[in-house]
Amino acid sequence: MIRSFTLPLALLCFGTLHAQWNQVGDSANSNINVMEVYNNELFFGGNMTRFNGLVTYNTMRYNGSTFTMQGTLIGGTGFSCLEVYDGDLYGGGGMSQSGLVGTARWNGGSWQSGPVSTNNTVNVLAMLTWNDLLIIGGSFTVPTNRIVQYNGTTSLAMGAGFDNSVSSLASYNGELFASGGMTMSGSTTLNRIAKWNGTGWVDVGGGVNNFCSDLEAHDGFLYAAGSFTTAGGSSASLIARWNGSTWAPVGGGITAGAGGGISSMESTAAGLVVGGRGMNVGSVTNANVLLFDGTSWSALPGIPSNESVLDFQEYQGQLYAVGYRGGIGPAGHIYRSSSVGFAEVDPFPALQLYPNPSDGQLQLLGLANTQGRFEVLDATGRMCLSGGLSNTLDVSLLVPGTYLLRIQTQKGSTVRRFVRSQ
Repeated sequence: MIRSFTLPLALLCFGTLHAQWNQVGDSANSNINVMEVYNNELFFGGNMTRFNGLVTYNTMRYNGSTFTMQGTLIGGTGFSCLEVYDGDLYGGGGMSQSGLVGTARWNGGSWQSGPVSTNNTVNVLAMLTWNDLLIIGGSFTVPTNRIVQYNGTTSLAMGAGFDNSVSSLASYNGELFASGGMTMSGSTTLNRIAKWNGTGWVDVGGGVNNFCSDLEAHDGFLYAAGSFTTAGGSSASLIARWNGSTWAPVGGGITAGAGGGISSMESTAAGLVVGGRGMNVGSVTNANVLLFDGTSWSALPGIPSNESVLDFQEYQGQLYAVGYRGGIGPAGHIYRSSSVGFAEVDPFPALQLYPNPSDGQLQLLGLANTQGRFEVLDATGRMCLSGGLSNTLDVSLLVPGTYLLRIQTQKGSTVRRFVRSQ
């Protein structure tokens, strides 16, 4: 699943993932598709209209102990994606209200339609914050072909767009990638994965030979998952990884029976967590959560095997998953890893903020690679600043107080606390 770099404030990452999950809350009457952290709450989006026996229209939120239901219906069938952009939470999917369809924005108390109106109410499938833009992908052909960029004011085309749906977006080495079912962008031939070169979409190493449902950057690679059997012309069963120049299989690959496959991926400190249903790898069979540690696969059981795991999200130092069980009866569930002994994993041990307290210019010392992004959050979790990373940040416009600086680069993520002085 596509992710921004919005991270829980605690930023406690897994040192070891134990194969235990606990259900959180009761059941939803339909699937919960996606999660996103915003203002230190965990938002859920999907097609559900009830959860814990209470009415909630397609979204709800959780503060670590209490669920808040969404009591106002924004028309349509529900959410397929959530993303934080420019300090606001956006959703995409089947929204339809006041002549605008496909996207919505959270105003702090309810969902409002827009900002981008598409001609397909059910297939806005992916959103990503990239280079100060909100990138939106799906199956729409209006305002552009399956992909559009929003700069906070205006929707703009991205080259010729695509001939088929976009299901996932990811940033890798500072570049934008898209995947799905597309095979053409204008006159350019693609194989389900494309890279934006600033003016158009180009092929990525020959791509894959069938639908690519998800992209995830992890540990220096771009991982792709879907229903394909080859990547770059070589054997790669359901999952492959790109190193910037070539594709390679991942640990022998994954197989799945009828109705099975990979639905989502999440980068954690312990490794790449892969969710789906009926996944087989090595001696592991019929798994719905797997962990790849860079060398080998292992199962993370505990979620009922008859559920498809649709998304993961780290929140308050724990890993959450949402599962969907088809058929008659309650369908959507939320799970939380009961792992203990979290390890604080910091990829930037030499990083220091100076001066701290600061009255204006905050220097980031010991940060060798400045290619990435940052967010500054106040004590309530509200984002006050964001943008491209540099070795000096101007915090002069912040009111005096204590703040968190969140950093993400290809090397990883970290948080530092600083004080804006009087």
